[in-house]
Amino acid sequence: MLEEELFEMAETATMVYLAWCVLESISDDDDDRGKPRSTWQKKWLNRREREGFCAKLLMELREEEPELYRNVMRMSSKQFDYLLNLVKPHFAIADTKLRQSISAEARLALTLRYLATGESFNSLRLLFRIALPTISAIIPEVLDAINKILVGDFFKKPFPKNEVEWEAVAKQFWDKWQFPHCIGAVDGKHVVINAPPNAGSIYYNYKGTHSIVLMGIADAEYKFLYVDVGRNGRFSDGGVFTRCSFSQDLNRNDTSPAQISTYGS
Repeated sequence: MLEEELFEMAETATMVYLAWCVLESISDDDDDRGKPRSTWQKKWLNRREREGFCAKLLMELREEEPELYRNVMRMSSKQFDYLLNLVKPHFAIADTKLRQSISAEARLALTLRYLATGESFNSLRLLFRIALPTISAIIPEVLDAINKILVGDFFKKPFPKNEVEWEAVAKQFWDKWQFPHCIGAVDGKHVVINAPPNAGSIYYNYKGTHSIVLMGIADAEYKFLYVDVGRNGRFSDGGVFTRCSFSQDLNRNDTSPAQISTYGS
């Protein structure tokens, strides 16, 4: 797999990890909850296989506008198919006499669209023609499958704890990228949220939105050494790093990377 494709798959793994951290706090606000059903399934939902997002627009973009497809799904159609083949065996899909099950393609596309945009479940219901309770069940199912499959490829375990292990990380950066004296690549992402009641400016960030922060440290092969999720959006990158447990371990010298200075000298 090309380096660019590995990087984009690493981004997917990051989003999955983040989604697991924040999904419990998200509610879909189903206005129909608790009301008796007048029909087993609404007619417009039944037209999903013919008129839904996956059946029409996504297929058109795949064939006619590959760059726009990449923008919508945050990956190419080739990468989507690769990921689909990995996760498909983990889905329990079976048609019944009453209705046709939701395809593996639609389940994955729904989840990736949710990860990429943070769209509300109500919006995704209209786009994919899938009922709210079903969306609430599909997204955790797909996240669990992706997590099980990708965690070994993109999350380095165990976390380096001594000088020898950090030396190996530094050697990777020098051997692969000729980047000296490096034990990790650090970056962060603001994840937009609706501010909790009475939160004031606690989550307000420099971009003018409310957010929580995801910070990750990766090795030379895009595998995550460390992830910190949940800091208030008002914190700068330096503020997030200073308050994370990794930084505190560094200050106590618990992780022992301080003496790494050989590669690239």
